Amino acid sequence: MKTNIHLGVFSLFLILSLSSDSFGQSTSDDNFPGPSKFLGFNGAQDLDFRTNNLTHMRMMQSGNSNINGFNIDRSGFVALSQNAGVFGLPQATAFSLLHLNGDNGPTGGPQQLGYRDWMRHGIVFTHNADLMYIGPRRTTGLDKTDAVIAWADNTPLSQNGPDNLVFMFTTGNNLGADLELGRMTAAGYTGLGNTWSNTGQPRRTLDVIREQNLPQFRLTRTKGTIDTTGIHADFQVDNTGFLHILPRKDGFKRPMVVGFLPGGPEVVLSTTTLDIGGITRIRQLDSIPTPRTLIMGYQFEDVNEGDDDHFLGRIDFPDDSLLYLDGTGNWSTLSPSDSDCRWIDNTSPTVFGETDIHIGFSTQDSCYRGKVAIGHVNAKFSKLEVTNLYNRDRVRNAISGLTRSEHLDTAPISDYTGVYGKATSQNELQGVNSIFAGVHGDSEGGGYSLGVRGTAEGNPIYTQYAIGVYGKATDAPFGRNIGGYFEGERAVVSFGAILASNFQITLSDENVKSEIEPINNAMEILSQLQPKSYYMSTPDNRELYFDDDLQYGFLAQDVEQILPHLVEDFDVPNSIDSSGFIPNTGMTLKGIQYQAFIPLLVSGFNEQNGIVNQLENKLTSQDETIASLQAIVEDQNELLQLQASEIEFMKAQIAETLVAVSAMQQKTHNCCQNQSTETGPVINEAIGNKQMELGQNVPNPFDQTTRIDFTLPAEAQIILEISDAQGRPIRKLIDGQMSQGQHSFTFDGSGLASG
Repeated sequence: MKTNIHLGVFSLFLILSLSSDSFGQSTSDDNFPGPSKFLGFNGAQDLDFRTNNLTHMRMMQSGNSNINGFNIDRSGFVALSQNAGVFGLPQATAFSLLHLNGDNGPTGGPQQLGYRDWMRHGIVFTHNADLMYIGPRRTTGLDKTDAVIAWADNTPLSQNGPDNLVFMFTTGNNLGADLELGRMTAAGYTGLGNTWSNTGQPRRTLDVIREQNLPQFRLTRTKGTIDTTGIHADFQVDNTGFLHILPRKDGFKRPMVVGFLPGGPEVVLSTTTLDIGGITRIRQLDSIPTPRTLIMGYQFEDVNEGDDDHFLGRIDFPDDSLLYLDGTGNWSTLSPSDSDCRWIDNTSPTVFGETDIHIGFSTQDSCYRGKVAIGHVNAKFSKLEVTNLYNRDRVRNAISGLTRSEHLDTAPISDYTGVYGKATSQNELQGVNSIFAGVHGDSEGGGYSLGVRGTAEGNPIYTQYAIGVYGKATDAPFGRNIGGYFEGERAVVSFGAILASNFQITLSDENVKSEIEPINNAMEILSQLQPKSYYMSTPDNRELYFDDDLQYGFLAQDVEQILPHLVEDFDVPNSIDSSGFIPNTGMTLKGIQYQAFIPLLVSGFNEQNGIVNQLENKLTSQDETIASLQAIVEDQNELLQLQASEIEFMKAQIAETLVAVSAMQQKTHNCCQNQSTETGPVINEAIGNKQMELGQNVPNPFDQTTRIDFTLPAEAQIILEISDAQGRPIRKLIDGQMSQGQHSFTFDGSGLASG
C-alpha cells in the first residue's frame, strides 16, 4: 500500500502578547536606522498616567469624538485633571491638544457648551461648569490665523455669571493685595481701572473707572519727565457728574479743537477756548447764562477767511412783543395797529391763558398766503416745505418731531406721536382713483436709502410693546386690506418671530410659470435631508433678535449640498443709530426656501402611496398563490398516505427475502469448509481492519527541518512524499517495505523555496 503525505503552505509567526495594563517595546526588523522604543500600546487604547492608583492624565488613542456637536479627531490629545473621577465617565475625552480640567464640573463630564471645532489646536481649560481656550484659530485662506483667548458659558448670560475675562495683579503673601486692573464681559464691554468686581460691571464698550479725584483717562502726544510735562489731554468725571477735558502742554492750559482750522493746526487760538472745525467759536459769553440766548449762523465777508467762514453770533430776544427781526437783520418796531400776516397769536385751545403761534396762515383774505418754506426759495407742493440743500448747514434731518411728557403726576395720556400724518378727502370720486398717504417717504442716492425708518425703544419697567413700524388697513370692501407691503430684491424683513392670524398667500398662478415638470425621485431627495434641532444664537459682531425657544429645521449648508437652488446668500446690512453711527457690522448669511419642501413632501407621499399599492397587490397575488399551494399540499398528503401503505407491503416482502438469503449463505459456508484448496496470497486482516495513522509534523511552521511521525498496523509497502499546495509531487522520501509499528522521518527542506 502506498500512502501520500501532503504538507501545505507553512509560515513563521512571532507573537508578543501584552496585558492591557502593560507598556510595550518594539524593535524594527532590520534595526535600521536603529531600535525604536516607545511608551504605550501597539493597539488602539488610551494611555493613562496614575498616582495612588488614580488617573490624573490621559493621552487619547487615535479616533474621533463628538464634542458639543462637532466630530473632532482627538488623536494624541492629552487631558490633565485634578478630578480623577472624570476619567471614569464613558464619554470622557480630551477637547484639544492639551486639556486642563479642574473641579466642580457637571456630572456628565467637563463643560462642552461653547466649544468650537477650531479649539482642537490649542489649550482648553474646563472648570466650575465653564470653558476657556487659548490658541490659534484659522480664518479664511491657507495662511490666515488669529491668536484667540476665548471663554464660554453653559447657559444664557442672564442665568449664570457674569463670566468675564479678567486681568489681575497679585503681590505679597496670601494676605497681599489682589488688584483687578481690567475685565471684558461676554456682552462686549471692557472695563479698565482698579475697582472692578462681579458686583460692578462695565456698562459700555470701553468703561474707564477711577474713584479718586484724579483724571481717569489721558491721551498723550509726547511724554514728559514728570506728570505735568509733555503734551497730553486728561479726561475726568468729577463727583458732581461734570465732564472735564483738560488739554495741557507742559502744565499750561490749551484750547480744545474739534476738527481742523483752515490753514492747519498751526493757527494760533490765543483767545478761543472751543473751536469746532473753524465753524463754531464760542468766546466770552456772559458769566450768568440767560435761557433766551440763541446761537444762529450768519456771515461776515470782511472777517478772517472771507465768505467761506461762517461764524456763530448771539441774539437776545427781548421781552418787547412789538420788536421783530426784519429781513435786513435789524430789529424793527411793530405798531399795535398794524397786522402782520406772517405771525399771528391765537388763544391756545389746550393751555389756558397762553397763545399759540400760527405761521403762514391767517383767516384774513387780504394777507392769506397759506404756505411756509424753510431752507427753500419757493413753496410749491406743501403747506410746509423744509429743504436742506447746503452742506454748510450741517443739518441731519429735514424735520424732526418729538413729543414728551415731563409731568409724572398728571393723568397718563394714551397716545404720544413724534410725527403724525393724515390724508383724507370729502370727494367720493377722488377717493376712488386717488392715492392718499398719511406719511410718505422717498430716499435715494445714499449708502443707506431708507424710505421710512422707524425705531422703537421701550422703558424696561413700563413698556409692553416696542414696534418700529406699525401698519393697519381696514374698510376696503372692493379691494384688498394690506397692513404692510414691501418690495425689494432679497429684502430682509425680520429676524424674529413673525405672527399672522390668517394664511399667508404665495403667488403660484400657472400663467406666470413655464417649463412645468413633475417631481421625480422625491423620496430619494428627502432621505438625504437631515433635520436638526437647535437654538438661534446672535453673531459676535452683529446684534440680531431671535426667538430663544428650541427650533426645528435644516442647516442651509447641508441643504446646499443636496438642493443648491433652494439656498441663497443674503446680506444683513450694518446697523445704524439715529446719529448715523454704525455700531455693528454687516454680514452674509444663508437662507432656505422652506416653502419648496411642501411639493417635495407631497410628491414623496404620493411615491410612498404607489409603493404601498404595489405591495398590497403583491400580497393579494401571494394570498392566491398560497391558497393554490394549500390545495396541492392536500393532494400530496393523500398521495403520500397511499405510498406509505405500499411501502409497508414492500417491507414485508423484503423481510421474507432476507430470511431466504440468510439460509442460502449458511448452506454455502458449510459446503466451502469441506473443500480442499491450494495455498494462495494471505491478506493480513489487521491491515484491513485497522487504520494507518499520520501524525502532525513537528515543528510546524518550520524553517529548515521538521520531523514526520506515522504508525503502521502491519508490515506494508509504503510511499512517503512531499507535494505542493496544488498536489504536485516535489520530493519522494520513502518507497519500500516497512515493518509494523511507529516510524519517524526527518525532512530537510532547506533546498526548497518558502511555501
